[in-house]
Amino acid sequence: MVDLMTRKKQNKPDHGPEPDLTDEQLIRRCLDGQPEAYRVLVERYWSMVYSITRRIANSHDDAVDVTQEAFVRAYEHLSGFARDAKFSTWLLRVATNYALDQKRRRTARVRLQHFVPVTGHAPPADLPAITRETESRLAEMLRTLSHHQRLCLVLKVVHEMSTAEVAEILGCSEGTVRVHLHQARKLLRDRWDGWRS
Repeated sequence: MVDLMTRKKQNKPDHGPEPDLTDEQLIRRCLDGQPEAYRVLVERYWSMVYSITRRIANSHDDAVDVTQEAFVRAYEHLSGFARDAKFSTWLLRVATNYALDQKRRRTARVRLQHFVPVTGHAPPADLPAITRETESRLAEMLRTLSHHQRLCLVLKVVHEMSTAEVAEILGCSEGTVRVHLHQARKLLRDRWDGWRS
C-alpha cells in the first residue's frame, strides 16, 4: 500500500504517477492489484480533504494525522465504494465522519483554534489586503458556528459543491443542509454588521 506515514508533517504528498487517469480508472487499477495507483488519488484530493479536517481538528498536525487516516480507511474500503457515486464525495464523507468521531472522543467542548485558508497559496495580487484585525474577527465569528454549519459553508461556498453532495458527505438531508447554510450565513452577517457598526 502507499506509504502515507512518510508524509506525516506535510500539507500534501508528492506527485504520483499517471496523473491523467480518471478516478474510476485509478480505483480499478488499485482493485486489480496496483496499489501505487492510489498515490495519484492521494495527491489529487489531499488538499481538499485537509481543508475540511483542519476545520475540525485542533491543530495542523492533528488535521494531517486525520487526513492520512481518512485516506488509509478509504483505501481499505475501496472495494465497497459505490461506482455510481463520485469518489471525492465518498472520500470527504469518510474523512468528515472520522474527523468528527476523533473530536468527540477527545472532548465535546474543544473548539477550533484557528481558521486556516483552504489552500496554502497566497491570495491573488488584485485582491485588497485584509487587515490583521479583520482576519482575527472573521476567524472568531467562524469559530462560533456549529461544526455542521461551518462544514456546510466550506463545502458549498469554497469547494462549490451541490447541496446534494454536501448532504451525502454529512449524512443528512438536503433540507438540513439548506437550514445549516441559512443559519450560518445569517449568523455571520448579523455578527459582521454588529462588529462594523
